[in-house]
Amino acid sequence: MPAEVTLHPGDTAVINGARLTTDRTVTLRCDQPVQRVPCLGIRDLPETTRRINAIWKRQGHRVPMITRRDLRCPCGSAYVRRSETHHSCQYCGRVWPNEEVLP
Repeated sequence: MPAEVTLHPGDTAVINGARLTTDRTVTLRCDQPVQRVPCLGIRDLPETTRRINAIWKRQGHRVPMITRRDLRCPCGSAYVRRSETHHSCQYCGRVWPNEEVLP
């Protein structure tokens, strides 16, 4: 069964000892086992079904948020913001409670 791995910019795939680094998002299909090594300094967030639009309705001002560049959403975006209660992807709208995102 072929392995299928999505690689984001800066990620490395290791196939039979050979290293392949990507400069854009690609999906790699291979008959050999593939090890994905995330870009140095970035940690992948887990998949979630929660979306920010379903949880918080926009009314009035936004809560203060801090941009984090060390987390990556499953959609591939590294533009994740943190508030007092949650982390959210500004590209696709996925959201995680702060308790699920370790420091």
